[in-house]
Amino acid sequence: MKSVQNKLKSMSALLFFLWLTFVSHAEDFPSRPIQFIVPYPAGSTTDIIARTVSPYLSEKLKQSVTIENKTGAGGAVGVNALKLSPKDGYTIGLIVSGSVIQPWLTSDMPFDVRKDFIPLSLMYAGPYIMTVPPSSPSNTLNDFLVYAKSNPGKLFFGSSGAATTTHLAGELLKQMASLEMTHVPYRGSPQVISGMLSGDVQVYFDLYGTVKPLLDSNRVKALAVSSKKRLPVMPQLPTL
Repeated sequence: MKSVQNKLKSMSALLFFLWLTFVSHAEDFPSRPIQFIVPYPAGSTTDIIARTVSPYLSEKLKQSVTIENKTGAGGAVGVNALKLSPKDGYTIGLIVSGSVIQPWLTSDMPFDVRKDFIPLSLMYAGPYIMTVPPSSPSNTLNDFLVYAKSNPGKLFFGSSGAATTTHLAGELLKQMASLEMTHVPYRGSPQVISGMLSGDVQVYFDLYGTVKPLLDSNRVKALAVSSKKRLPVMPQLPTL
């Protein structure tokens, strides 16, 4: 976990924020456990971040911090649960960049991140890693582009929900390279990885914190990184 924490600090691009629905100024605060809402499944980078930070919060606040994974709708279910929680300072949560852009891509969003929450801290910044399953015939970015162009409409890319940044990353690749691929939304990155390994999707953009153990166990192959500069921890990967 310590190595994950150190690597999380070295990234730059996708933003994660910690939010509090209300800050209590009572002298006895906090006098009971804190609920920490994570809008993505266990095993996702968002979840890893929360579980890395929660012991330090618990030590600082002298109270237990309980993680609750409330998933669905590209993180909107969890974020809305944060909004609807009691405004007493005992519920905090993570809001990702996808939750900020969703109102411009999805109608009738039940929250407004600019008005409904108080930002406390930037927690993570990092680019995406373009991944494919180990069975993929593509071993390089160029391999993938050639294969995709030779198989128009036959490839599927996964995301952790419609209108999330993982969704937009795939759409941007399609636009930049003039590819024909179909989007398949999931509840979170662990489910997308399962979809890749079962052959339902052929490519996925995920964060380094989630990709690293999968690369180490040869469960995925990395083809490129979404940043302008190469990652110091993966210098062999070309940039997108």
